[in-house]
Amino acid sequence: MSAAKSVKAIFKAIPKDTLKVSKSGAGTVTSTPSGIRGGSDCSEVYLKGAAIGLTASPACGYVFSGWRGLCWYRKLQPGDEHRQA
Repeated sequence: MSAAKSVKAIFKAIPKDTLKVSKSGAGTVTSTPSGIRGGSDCSEVYLKGAAIGLTASPACGYVFSGWRGLCWYRKLQPGDEHRQA
């Protein structure tokens, strides 16, 4: 008879990052997947490397004029309100 063999499964947590969104002027920012909702909840923890879509919606009397401060994975045309962080 041969000796018993064993194997061990090792699981590691996926690293996470916090995405913080600030804004100037009046309007809301939401995220896909959900987590960031307007002006009251502008910080969320996501899995590191996850694609997060942000949507800017200006309030009445305002226009969305752009994003600043993040690296974009895909380039959209000026004036687009959807970006991927």
